[in-house]
Amino acid sequence: MYVFILKVALNFWPRYILVDKEEFAIFKIKNRYKIALEALNIRCKNETELALEFKRVVIGNHGEELALNKILNNLKVEPIIVQDYLFEANDMECQIDLLLIFQNECVLIEVKNYAGLYRVENKEMYFAASGERLVKSPFSQVERAKMLLTQLFKEEGIRLSISEKIVFPNEEFYLYGDTISMPSVYHTTFPYFIKQLNQKRCTLGDYHQGIFEKLMRRRLVKSKYEQPIVVEYDTLAKGITCECGGWMKSTTRMKVMCETCGADENNESAIMRMTEHFIAVFPDRTLTATEIYYWVDGEISKRTITRILGRNFDSKGTTRGRHFLYEE
Repeated sequence: MYVFILKVALNFWPRYILVDKEEFAIFKIKNRYKIALEALNIRCKNETELALEFKRVVIGNHGEELALNKILNNLKVEPIIVQDYLFEANDMECQIDLLLIFQNECVLIEVKNYAGLYRVENKEMYFAASGERLVKSPFSQVERAKMLLTQLFKEEGIRLSISEKIVFPNEEFYLYGDTISMPSVYHTTFPYFIKQLNQKRCTLGDYHQGIFEKLMRRRLVKSKYEQPIVVEYDTLAKGITCECGGWMKSTTRMKVMCETCGADENNESAIMRMTEHFIAVFPDRTLTATEIYYWVDGEISKRTITRILGRNFDSKGTTRGRHFLYEE
């Protein structure tokens, strides 16, 4: 069986992944800004502005992520899937929630987890009660995204038609006005939307793999408009954080356990997760075993941390001056 090697940026450091030529893997580059917020939300509880930003970026996107997962979990066909796609065309940046590449078509999907009563008029959305216009209309946004993606396809010689959909998954969302002509999917029409996707032709080959590779070459890891998070290292709580918001303590030589929810995790997974957080929050600091040892408050020995980092990163220097390399 023929396989080829793809080098992709996954969780900040590049990995070479063997991919069967007949299959198409799903790659999602995590948003470094989001990871930094997740890390800092536990480590600096008293930062009001940071907490508000965490709520906006992380918690606010939770419903949208659930909807995207629902789409992917209900697909019976196997298109090429590209999530959270950030690119530039015509000197303008654009982010798209989901691209599904079928045999003859690329479906551009945006998810908006709105709730409440709205009305639409000439592609602009308004709050039904107050009549106030939304600053960013999702219909104008998806129209702009389609225009820029069309330009990217033209520049890269990609010959696929592009269709667009805006998914409103919330059961408590209601939109009045000229909705028939809008590319909208609602909670009630979601099953029909999935049925339509599963009926699309999906015989993919080398040409489609080439499209995927072109999209990855044009993908931006970081937006030029993204503002850096500035925090003082010494003011942050140190330790191994749990996804529940608690702290994990070493229980055996191989595992750590959360004091709040009881979840356990092996040392390598915990160290790599904390290293990911460290890189996201302090991208300019040198990555060493000592830095991670203090970052996790000594819960795992420096010797174990050195072995784990050595297995997952290239290193430079020896003994005292040894540090580990990762790509931005």
